[in-house]
Amino acid sequence: MAAITAHFPAREVFARYAQSGKWFNDAGQLHSTEQIAAEWYQSQGYDVKTWANSFIQTCVATFLAPVIQDPGDPELVGGMRRSSRGWFKDHSKASIISVVHPADFGSAKYYERRSKEFVDWFARLNLSDSLGELFEELLEKGTSLRDYLWVNEDYAVELARTALRIIPKETVLRCMQWTIEHYWDRRVGWPNLFVYENNRFLFVKSQYSSLSQDHVNWFQWAAKSNMPFEICRVKKRDTI
Repeated sequence: MAAITAHFPAREVFARYAQSGKWFNDAGQLHSTEQIAAEWYQSQGYDVKTWANSFIQTCVATFLAPVIQDPGDPELVGGMRRSSRGWFKDHSKASIISVVHPADFGSAKYYERRSKEFVDWFARLNLSDSLGELFEELLEKGTSLRDYLWVNEDYAVELARTALRIIPKETVLRCMQWTIEHYWDRRVGWPNLFVYENNRFLFVKSQYSSLSQDHVNWFQWAAKSNMPFEICRVKKRDTI
């Protein structure tokens, strides 16, 4: 694994280690590895959004909802469940919602079964003058699907809005295309930071311990797709 990741763009950031994956920042505050990395990029003049993997999940649930929840799909199923919105604050108060989705959604077989519909829909999306405007038009329609995919929160929508202003349309479509081909496997490898300045952006994976195979798979795809990314390795300052 180390030999593979050595070929990915990376930088090193140093901080004083506390314990259990926690670090002290320059102000002496106890932070996670992600927070230490985010503060470093902010110190360099970048804006930083966390939970960056919500970007692709929100885009899939919003832009692709007309295909995923197509009434003409014979594998469509419905059910009742508690809403994921506000779940982490107090799941006992989450409302009961109805969600419709394909029984085989998220698998490679699902995409293979519905590939023609997705190819046609991506062609239509490519003709859009503004993905940002289209996102707003489709936002309400994708609400239940965002809930199903655990991104029915305001922060996820705002992250998507920010990213869509910065990331080129072709890149956004390529991200969704790759992810929907095997959604459940590919959504988990996305880095945790979206770093941007004007029209320049990076997806950044903060790292202290070893990377998962899911992350490596994402990095390999991103490298082939010319996606701007890097690994931010947080290291113990006392080892310098």
